[in-house]
Amino acid sequence: MIQVKKKKEKKIIETAVSVLVVCNSCLKEISVNVEDNNINNAVLKADMTKISKSFDLESKFSGETWSFQLCEDCLLKIIKNLKLYPSGYRENPFSQNQLTPTQKQKKFLKWREK
Repeated sequence: MIQVKKKKEKKIIETAVSVLVVCNSCLKEISVNVEDNNINNAVLKADMTKISKSFDLESKFSGETWSFQLCEDCLLKIIKNLKLYPSGYRENPFSQNQLTPTQKQKKFLKWREK
């Protein structure tokens, strides 16, 4: 006796979704196509920085988690208000000339003035 089994084939159709990513500071809008509908991937593709902060129990905003996106221009405006250079500043793993912390701080302060 011969048995015939029928195979069921499933076809997966991938669709790209257009997501509008907005800078929370200047309201700059960038539309990006995302295949997986993931907002984090949209933020990355739009070259925006997503910032997220979960507040501790002793905070005025206890239990809240805030998140927002910033474009590069707005992020740099915030960084220019820092007194100390951020971690990773002028650290290029491909460069032969690594700066000392004092040199980094001097370059950072000079950059801030521009």
